[in-house]
Amino acid sequence: MSRSVDAQGMRDIVLGSTFLGTGGGGPLSSGLALVDALEKAGKAKCTLVDTAEIADSELAAFAAAIGAPTKVLGKEDWSEVTAAFRAMQKVLAAQGKEVPYLIPVELGSLSSLLAMFVAAQEGLPVVDADGAGRAVPELGTL
Repeated sequence: MSRSVDAQGMRDIVLGSTFLGTGGGGPLSSGLALVDALEKAGKAKCTLVDTAEIADSELAAFAAAIGAPTKVLGKEDWSEVTAAFRAMQKVLAAQGKEVPYLIPVELGSLSSLLAMFVAAQEGLPVVDADGAGRAVPELGTL
């Protein structure tokens, strides 16, 4: 069943995924900074959907970033993640396709929130799932 998540819910997800990610998926401060950025833009709200709500023919995309956690400390502008998603949507639209859902790539403060960050800006739902089933050392190890 779909449900709405506000800024406080996002902060709760950041804290929980930081604990469950046990050090993977980005630093706590980065996930919280994403929530702060959404609040500042007046977009700190998204919808979570269960996997059962997605048709077999529908697509979901990861929203992710690659890099050492120390390199993202203090990073405030994550617009490139949204820009990459928009570019992908444009390419797919030319093929008559779309991606109506985003999904977190892995557990972790930043990783769990990047999908919500993009989804909140694009007005799309986020699949309530963990793409990797754990925090991963590198996205290439998915």
